[in-house]
Amino acid sequence: INITGRNWTAVGSPSCPVEPVVDPRGAVMAFRNRWSLDVWLRTAEGVCFPSRKPDVRQHLQDGLPLVCTTWEHAGIGVTERTYVDQWTLCVEVSVENRSKASKEFQLGFAVRPFNPEGVALVHEIQYDEKNPSFVIDRHERVSFGKPPRRVHCSNRVEGDSALAFAGKAGMPDRYAVSCEAGLANGFAAYRVTLGAGEQGSFSATVPLIQKNSRHA
Repeated sequence: INITGRNWTAVGSPSCPVEPVVDPRGAVMAFRNRWSLDVWLRTAEGVCFPSRKPDVRQHLQDGLPLVCTTWEHAGIGVTERTYVDQWTLCVEVSVENRSKASKEFQLGFAVRPFNPEGVALVHEIQYDEKNPSFVIDRHERVSFGKPPRRVHCSNRVEGDSALAFAGKAGMPDRYAVSCEAGLANGFAAYRVTLGAGEQGSFSATVPLIQKNSRHA
């Protein structure tokens, strides 16, 4: 448990009592003591998890409670903007091909059973195809601006979904999972092709206040 090196930036809205936090590598904890939403990138050169990168940069945009997290991998620049709009957490991710050749890659939004202070138990994750989103423990929802091309959920027994994102064989797509140990995890990924200098954008939102929500 992280009790000595805790570090995060809070984002919020005066109209909402729920205050999400962003860790120094861009992982976002929407609800207190709950799971985090992370952004992953996979290119032909390999997989990039920003939690393992030493050169991630972060700043507040225009002095507002809007956290910008930026990093680069294999010529792909990634900028993640995190803020709260009234009662909704917004995570906007823009990607730019900064190389001189066309690039194909995968961008993923990952639900992780951890936060800046340690483990955060998640027992169920289910993907809702009708409204592209993850439903977490039946109460919390991460909605995606575009339907992902690939979804994979996993648990303690079957292994970390990060392995599937990295391309490990024998881990097919799975749209729902439960975990008695509380280590359910998963990702929704997009296949992206960008020409030299081209950009793309993706987004995820989390309602912070819902009817019958445990957070209301």
